[in-house]
Amino acid sequence: RRLSQTCRLFAPLDARLGRPTHRPPRLRVSAVNPNRLPQHADRRIELLGYPEEVEERMQAVIGDDAAAREIYDAKKAEYGDEAWVDLMRPSKAELEDLKDEFGIQDIVVEQLGVPTFRPKVHIFKTYIYLILHFPIPQHKGTEPDLWEIDFIVGKNFLITCHYDENEMFNSSVAYLLELHGEKGEDMTHAGFLLYYLASYLYRSLELRISEIEQNLDIAEEGIFKNRELKMVEYLSYINHDILDFKKAISPHREILTSFESAGKEFFGEKFTHYLLALTGEYFKIATKISSSKETTRDLQQINDSLLNTKTNQIIKSLTLMAFVTVPLTLIASIFGMNTSHSPFVGSPHDFWTIILIMFLALLGFLAWFKYKKWL
Repeated sequence: RRLSQTCRLFAPLDARLGRPTHRPPRLRVSAVNPNRLPQHADRRIELLGYPEEVEERMQAVIGDDAAAREIYDAKKAEYGDEAWVDLMRPSKAELEDLKDEFGIQDIVVEQLGVPTFRPKVHIFKTYIYLILHFPIPQHKGTEPDLWEIDFIVGKNFLITCHYDENEMFNSSVAYLLELHGEKGEDMTHAGFLLYYLASYLYRSLELRISEIEQNLDIAEEGIFKNRELKMVEYLSYINHDILDFKKAISPHREILTSFESAGKEFFGEKFTHYLLALTGEYFKIATKISSSKETTRDLQQINDSLLNTKTNQIIKSLTLMAFVTVPLTLIASIFGMNTSHSPFVGSPHDFWTIILIMFLALLGFLAWFKYKKWL
């Protein structure tokens, strides 16, 4: 559906003027790269904005009606001009435009130009700069990579910057646009945009954790179906994924804690609930990955125990075979000695007599092993 939906904020103007007014769209999308997002995807999205062409129409509709103008100005002041600018591998020209339009400091502009290897949060007078890394696969079925996204959030603008295409991010953008159509009236500042976007990214990690949990179920089934040797390698790969996942999200705790205190001061007390909820999304992921880590460790211990038991049983069987074979070989060697007088040798049925002696010795050893419960 078209993203530029009509706004219900100006119903008072309809009543005042006695006719429908041309309402400014709640979402205005200027197409720059239509392939980025479904339908009206772009690099710049105006949220609750008042484009110039809409402003001109509204001024023409209102005319000299002072009461209608007062309502219109009040609604503009209430909802303001919120902008979301998304950049992928930004050029110097784009960064300079951001610097001029939003008053971004030079040090932040420099960091936006290249990927950053560590998450961080910086608090400035008019905005907060936040960097997070997510272990999201770049393509379906591939190993997760660290995908960086930079947030610059002010009172009425959100800038996101990343350096690689990501299907999960595109889905989160589409989700946020749809959500804005439903809850636009509640998003009184750009902090809500950041909250819903980051929350969606955290929830998307649950899909990856679900895959890990499914792999653990497969490993558990394989362990108890006598495939312990194959499960050693399989569990090692799962453990590797969990370690990468945990290494990627572990720094988020300190970053979100700092952002929580800064956001409370920056956006006000009423936004504290959303800041705590965002931190809660992180702890939910951290708890699940820790649980998967413990499950993997337990399965590895069970698998190693079963594998060691099997190995010991094989060694035990081979040892018993060697113990039985050595005396029989000794008996055969004694009767095979080249002596003048050897018992049974040269007598009728001497071969079968020696075989009978060896067989009786074998039965004796087996009875002894059975008595000792070695068999």
